[in-house]
Amino acid sequence: MLPTVYRAAAAALVALLIAAYAPAKAALPGQRVENMVFYMHDLPNVTAAFVAPPQGNSGPSLGTALMFDDKLTRGPRPGSTEVGRGQGMYSVASLGSGLPALLFVFTAVLHKPVAYDGSTICLQGSDRTFLAEREIAVVGGTGRFRFARGYAILSTVNFNLSNGDATIKFNLTMALPHHANQY
Repeated sequence: MLPTVYRAAAAALVALLIAAYAPAKAALPGQRVENMVFYMHDLPNVTAAFVAPPQGNSGPSLGTALMFDDKLTRGPRPGSTEVGRGQGMYSVASLGSGLPALLFVFTAVLHKPVAYDGSTICLQGSDRTFLAEREIAVVGGTGRFRFARGYAILSTVNFNLSNGDATIKFNLTMALPHHANQY
């Protein structure tokens, strides 16, 4: 039989391993986890505009920048209930080796449901748009999403190669302090 010290150490090790491999949705004390899904409808030359256009005829290259103010909806269809606006910037941040990497700076300005009206969620990271799924950091928010931290899984629902129209699904998982409900 193992001495008590070894049993206690083994129990602590097992508890540590369980905690390390526990689902990522576990919040710290004083926090809650909130999940949210919405869709962004990006329409070049309608809801998006170049602020630093591509150089030459080779397409977007390092430094090309695009600002956008896109509709966010509850479902993937453009006629779905609008829940807010996605505002921000894409900038080409790679020299062209492999898949293009875009610096993605994004703020979801929400107005539906009413409990979210005026609240924002801020995301930032590298968006490799040609991957089926990519992860972007949730770096903050305001109102109901004050002190938000987490991640967003982005996936392209549809992309029209001829005109650039795209629908992007955002699946967010955020840790929020309990007091953020009191906005």
